[in-house]
Amino acid sequence: MKKPKVPSRRGGQQSAADPSVSNPRDVESRIGVVQMTQIRQGPLPVPSDLREYDLVVPGFADRIMAQWERETLHRHAMERRGQWQMFWDHTFARLTALVVVAGCLGLIAHAIYNKMEWAAATIAATLLGGGALLNFFGPKRQRDERPERSKRRPE
Repeated sequence: MKKPKVPSRRGGQQSAADPSVSNPRDVESRIGVVQMTQIRQGPLPVPSDLREYDLVVPGFADRIMAQWERETLHRHAMERRGQWQMFWDHTFARLTALVVVAGCLGLIAHAIYNKMEWAAATIAATLLGGGALLNFFGPKRQRDERPERSKRRPE
């Protein structure tokens, strides 16, 4: 008759008559504990959990699904509204800049026509200086406001 094999502390098999074990019954009476951790991400529970929720409270899984659908529709509407808001903000800023530049060019033309070269030069210097400052300080400020994108390409 072969001696029974029991798991050793080193991960291998050892004989029940191993001299490192003082009493073979001690080995057989040991209780092992297994711990398992599950991590889930996402807005919805797994289907087995939904079935269990339905057993506890009938219709609860349907309520969870309906809430998730409403939340998704709301989130999409808010994202769409944010995109339109950004579009109109940029469009309004560009149209305002166009009106200001066109007005300044009109003033410059009027000043030159009426032989007021100093006034025309002052308006032109102010217009060009403002544009240069905007180009110098503007893009940095806009870069800081943009969300940071991952440099890795999606797989």
